[in-house]
Amino acid sequence: MFIAHLPAGYLLSKYWLSTFNENSVNRKLLLAIGLLSSILPDLDLIYFYWIDNQQHSHHTYLSHIPIFWAGLFLVLLSISTIVQSRVIKHFVVISALNIILHFILDSVVGDILWLYPFNSDPYALFHVSPKYEWWVLNFFLHWSFLFEIGIIIFAWQRFLNSKKKYQMS
Repeated sequence: MFIAHLPAGYLLSKYWLSTFNENSVNRKLLLAIGLLSSILPDLDLIYFYWIDNQQHSHHTYLSHIPIFWAGLFLVLLSISTIVQSRVIKHFVVISALNIILHFILDSVVGDILWLYPFNSDPYALFHVSPKYEWWVLNFFLHWSFLFEIGIIIFAWQRFLNSKKKYQMS
């Protein structure tokens, strides 16, 4: 997945926010947390390009290991329960949902180590064949890129519809 993580995070976050009516939560802040979380695992690209010199797939870094995030979210949910903070719990849940969505979307054509550290095999639904010298073209010209375009169009439509509702009220 190249360009649809943020739009997919927008769709998921807007849907999740529409499922509850709670005045104690700042919806705009939760949406921002959801959007940031939807791309958070890919911040490892900074390390990938500037430090690692593209020696390893960035999907092998800690930020792309599902069990790392599961452990972190369990700790944060435990803390929110101990301090009895529904606000923290909402932040953790929307972050967890978006990071899981990130891994699911990456798994369409990108290898994710879903079972690491128990199994080091990467998992992807489909593989992109290296046909073009510039590796990006292999992904942009693969049929799975239409899936990304569909997510973007759907998110844009949802965004425009939410603006129309806001302007009418």
